Amino acid sequence: MDAKKLIALNSGQVESRTLMECLSIDFYELLSTCFPNLPASALSIMKERHGITKRMKLAALMLLKEYGYGLGYKLINHPSDTIRGIACYIIAEQKEVELAKLLEQIMPLADVEVKI
Repeated sequence: MDAKKLIALNSGQVESRTLMECLSIDFYELLSTCFPNLPASALSIMKERHGITKRMKLAALMLLKEYGYGLGYKLINHPSDTIRGIACYIIAEQKEVELAKLLEQIMPLADVEVKI
């Protein structure tokens, strides 16, 4: 992968097209670029080494704390598939919402068309 592609991925400008690209994303850079008002103290956890699933969950919890559940819906059309994936985690954190409603809310983020 060339440096220009990595910069575009880390700044949330493009989707990742391969697993290698997805795993190469620096979540600290991505989140600090896409959410410039996040405090450095909140972002610091993104510098720790975690697997992709843990990073997605941590990012969602951090964004929830800073912006609330409504952020998930605002990210549905974000150019970064990683940010859209984090939106799924944000939506899923609504513990008081019934599963059918969660699936309805998350459906715009799916790659397939499914009727519930």
